[in-house]
Amino acid sequence: MEEESKSHGCFSQGMMLFLATAMAMGVLFLAMMAGASFVVEVPLYIAFGWILFLKDNLMRMNFGWEMIGSSVIGWAFCLWLTHAFCQWVVRQKNLAPWRFLQTLRLNLLVFLFFAASCALVGCIHQSIWLFNNPVVVDRSKNRDEIRAISEMKQIYLLLMDYESEHGVFPDSLQALQA
Repeated sequence: MEEESKSHGCFSQGMMLFLATAMAMGVLFLAMMAGASFVVEVPLYIAFGWILFLKDNLMRMNFGWEMIGSSVIGWAFCLWLTHAFCQWVVRQKNLAPWRFLQTLRLNLLVFLFFAASCALVGCIHQSIWLFNNPVVVDRSKNRDEIRAISEMKQIYLLLMDYESEHGVFPDSLQALQA
């Protein structure tokens, strides 16, 4: 029964993982050959953009001993409060004694959840920034084309604003300037 759950037909889990990875790499290779370099660039920026951020900004950050000390003191106080609370709950329920190692694990788990949520917010922010920035998404176009596209977007927005205010589109572009 155990061997059936680890295999899919005639392929093992390892073989399925290898085939899925090979297929994904093949799709990425074909996309890059077709000129869609953003298919590779966007995931790389999402995964490793924080390294570029640190390289650019780490030297400008100020780390004071009072900030580090207050963080350590705050974490120690939180650890002590969590331990006291868990011991109180265990005493109320007449369970096995609560050990400090359990409190440490619980606090580290909460810290990891916090770090993961911060990383998720960073990935979402980076993704939105990448998809809204045409220079990063499509480097194959030159700057004149990007500027022209940006100006066309502005004209489109002006047309939509004019139409929403007046109910019709303008007869000429001079009507938009007024």
